[in-house]
Amino acid sequence: MLDTLLAPLRLPERAVDALGRVAPDVAALREEISKGLSTLEERTSFLVEHLQLLRTDVAVVRESTSCVPEATARLEKTVDGMGGKLDRLDEAVGTLHGDLTELCAHVEGLGKQLETVAAATSPLQAHAANLDQSTSRLSEQVVSMQETVEGLKGSVEEVTKDLPGSSGSGPVARVRDAVSGQSSR
Repeated sequence: MLDTLLAPLRLPERAVDALGRVAPDVAALREEISKGLSTLEERTSFLVEHLQLLRTDVAVVRESTSCVPEATARLEKTVDGMGGKLDRLDEAVGTLHGDLTELCAHVEGLGKQLETVAAATSPLQAHAANLDQSTSRLSEQVVSMQETVEGLKGSVEEVTKDLPGSSGSGPVARVRDAVSGQSSR
């Protein structure tokens, strides 16, 4: 009977073990995502810097075209510089695209693992609720048993007080003291 009452108490150990096995995987995924986001931020900063340089170059080109014909030479020089910058920008965009593809794959894997974790924790939550109910019932039963024992103590004292040999250290008095938890008088 005691094994039956204690069975619900063993369930949280299994739940803690299962969560302990999943926690390192979740932490590793979180670290991978953090690294991926850090790389993405670096790439984005790089692109923003180059875009600002391109904006400056475009402004110079506009100014040069509105000026006198000798500005044409400066315009050609600026356009040549833009070609190299565009090549670097194209290369950075290609790298960023690869990083985004990798990040999407990681996020998809994380989503699948989170679904697995959710599926694993759902039964645990139900078991925890059952454990709470069983613990509550057990607590009520213990209180009821304590009240019964206290009633029995009173009854034993009441019944034995009038029996011969109940006073002093006779056998009836010793039984009464043992049941009621009192020491011999």
